[in-house]
Amino acid sequence: MALITNIQRFSVHDGPGIRTTVFLKGCPLHCEWCHNPETQRFERECGELGGREYTAREVFEIVKRDEAFYINSGGGVTFGGGEPMAQADFLCEALRLCREDGLHCAVDTSGFAPFEDFERALKLTDLFLFDIKHPDNEAHKRFTGEGNSLILDNLRRLCAAGAAVRIRVPVIVGVNADEAVFYDIAKILREYRLKAELLPYHAYGVHKYAALGREYKGGAFCAPSDEAMAHYRSILEGLLL
Repeated sequence: MALITNIQRFSVHDGPGIRTTVFLKGCPLHCEWCHNPETQRFERECGELGGREYTAREVFEIVKRDEAFYINSGGGVTFGGGEPMAQADFLCEALRLCREDGLHCAVDTSGFAPFEDFERALKLTDLFLFDIKHPDNEAHKRFTGEGNSLILDNLRRLCAAGAAVRIRVPVIVGVNADEAVFYDIAKILREYRLKAELLPYHAYGVHKYAALGREYKGGAFCAPSDEAMAHYRSILEGLLL
């Protein structure tokens, strides 16, 4: 069983097509801008954001309800969080059930987990949505509580194993919204021949901190302008070398 904070149906932002996104509770990182604080802690919390226990079979039965929408749109199920790789036993069992039924499976991950767990999930996963929050180890540690060496090594090993990987980059003024940072990210993309999706910062989840009785530490962050986003996208696409 695993604690899950939400099972979001008809999602269109977590992989191809119409999807159901399963938010597992618990994450080893502590990103200061996190907009899903209810997924940070591994234990159940009070209130409606506190999480509920599900078996892998129960999750599969919920996901399967919208199979017709997945087929028509090229969608499927995405396991996110929190960090789904932190609950690898549950994740792999849920992935196995979904894959046996022919569903497209994606895993939305920070990359911060033992590679042995990625190896277990690899043959059961059609697509990894893999975060690069900052290419610099010290900056990554300052804003998330952990360095990025394990993350980048896992990315290298996943790509070497032939996994389908799409990079996701949260773009946050005050963290990584900097031209030099994006040239460094572009080098990583070119090395592994990957594409990236840019996710501009938003503060939609701030009210959740109050509901959980916690302080939001990202008050100094803000979203980049449309012009800045276009500039960073051009860098990653190799238009500005």
